[in-house]
Amino acid sequence: MTGSQADSPARAATFTEKLDKQIGALAANPHLGRMPKHEKLAGHGYRVLVIESYLVFYVIRGYTVKIHRVVHGSRHLDDIV
Repeated sequence: MTGSQADSPARAATFTEKLDKQIGALAANPHLGRMPKHEKLAGHGYRVLVIESYLVFYVIRGYTVKIHRVVHGSRHLDDIV
């Protein structure tokens, strides 16, 4: 895919729909994501759901799933903790 195709509004809309659907699945299955390998994140109770090249960090509090951050997988996690 060329740069213009990868950055197209249609691609963005498709990815946003995918992101919304997979994050929405956490309502029925909050343990869908895994515990992160990063010790500090795991120690704070975060879970991570991988969607393509993005990481969705969230916590489970009772019956509530709180999304804290969505970042590209290439980010250095120490910068966001």
